[in-house]
Order: sequence, then structure tokens, then C-alpha cells
Amino acid sequence: ISFPSKLYTSLATGKAIIAISEEWSELREIVAHNNCGIWASLGDADGLADQIREMMNDADRTRTMGKNARALFEKDYTRQACSARYASVIR
Repeated sequence: ISFPSKLYTSLATGKAIIAISEEWSELREIVAHNNCGIWASLGDADGLADQIREMMNDADRTRTMGKNARALFEKDYTRQACSARYASVIR
């Protein structure tokens, strides 16, 4: 799995993620699968602008994405969650 380490901090804030990446990236998959933000393809400024407008016009959806982001952080990326996964690999 390869994605920017800033993702962890962004998820922890409980705000919707705005991801810009290649279509095949793990980052896009995480955002889409967990409904924790929006995604736009590299170089697609118009698509990104459209997505941001949608977020601005649908505060409930944007809040839900933010809550989902925080829930994902709590489930998979806290120190305790990561330590437990490492420990299971070592055993």
C-alpha cells in the first residue's frame, strides 16, 4: 500500500478528504471504499472544481464524509490499531 502519510493526519481531523491521484491509486480506493471524501484525477481541474462545488452545496453529505474519515482513522490507523496489526504479523 502506498499513499501519502498526510492521509493519516487528514483522516484524524474528521474532515472530508480531497484526494487527487491516478485512477488506479490506493488513495482513490480508500476514499471511495470508505466514503470519506472526494477524488479527482491528476490534471482534471474542472472535475476537482465540480466535486468541491458538490461538497459546498451538500453540507450533510460532506459532514458524513468527515465522520467516516474519523471512523476510518480510529478503526485502522491509530497507534493501537497499527500496533495490533504489527503484533499479529510477528506472532
